[in-house]
Amino acid sequence: MNNPVPSPSSEDSRLDEWGKYVMKREDVMKIDKDGVLEAIQNNNPAITAVNVNVDEDDDGGVNDWGAAGRYLGHSKHVQHLEMNFWSIIDSLDLQSFCDGFGDNKSIESLDISFYWIDVEHDVEDDSDDDNEQMRLRSFLNELVGKLLPFFESNGNLIAVNFLFGSYAPISRVSDVISASPSLNSIKVRCRGSEQSLIKLASVICTKEGVRHITIYGGFLNEGACLQIEKFLSGEHCQLKSLVLLGVGLITSACIDSITSGIANNKSIECLQLSSGDYTRSFLESLQHTKLKSIKKLRLKPTELPSVVTLCHQMPKIKTLTLFGNFQFNNSMWRTSSCNLGPTSFSTLEKISG
Repeated sequence: MNNPVPSPSSEDSRLDEWGKYVMKREDVMKIDKDGVLEAIQNNNPAITAVNVNVDEDDDGGVNDWGAAGRYLGHSKHVQHLEMNFWSIIDSLDLQSFCDGFGDNKSIESLDISFYWIDVEHDVEDDSDDDNEQMRLRSFLNELVGKLLPFFESNGNLIAVNFLFGSYAPISRVSDVISASPSLNSIKVRCRGSEQSLIKLASVICTKEGVRHITIYGGFLNEGACLQIEKFLSGEHCQLKSLVLLGVGLITSACIDSITSGIANNKSIECLQLSSGDYTRSFLESLQHTKLKSIKKLRLKPTELPSVVTLCHQMPKIKTLTLFGNFQFNNSMWRTSSCNLGPTSFSTLEKISG
């Protein structure tokens, strides 16, 4: 029997304003750490978030994938699971794991990432390379397909992150998103054919109950962006946050579609458009939206005063986060800066009006 779908208020309490699952990173326990798998088996309430990291050397530290799947499947306390694949596991091990894991009803947030950098893997010729790519795609197709029962039956799952890149089984990803009864936050990085990406965008945009979407722009095409524009402009759109990463990688026609949808949207409160160049004209189109926070705008220093003045005239806007190190302290705005590696960000917080 499916768990009842949580009410919108309880869903929102488990996600931040950007749709990120609320938890402490220090609570994420590696499954190969001594005692963790046994604690999951014993339903220890202290284990609420689990990481499985599969690489070529230790197979994720899991000696018995069937047992690991069963323990997670019967868990009442594990709420977040992240699986990072740097390599693939045996098909029989995968089947055994998914058979048990499919019974899980406690997990609220699932991250599945697949990392494969071609230059690190030597191949003899192009045919070997093609065979290797087929093997990787086959594994991911099998993995997502075997997780379908979990997506269908877990009424507590509210957040999912698929980071697959070029090897994504787009059709399978579309199927499991469509099958899940309670998704609130969807994050995808998937490359595929034009039609498969259009289908994926359509599934995401028509998924009832979704409030937060994160998409990597470099994996969008014009057909998919038209689906997103139609969704954002629709009177029934209830999206609260939209994050588009790598927007500079898509065509100008795609950007036009997305920004048109955003300008006509009446529900989004938090917007992040990374890597694109957005100026006053773009912000002017947002004056009648419900936006409270805009992240990672890329502006020229000379544009900042006019942009800040414009945003101050938008009463709902509370914060702006910009690429670069800006200082703009006055009676209306407070500025703070931070560095993430080589990148600097400045946050402007409205303090009056």
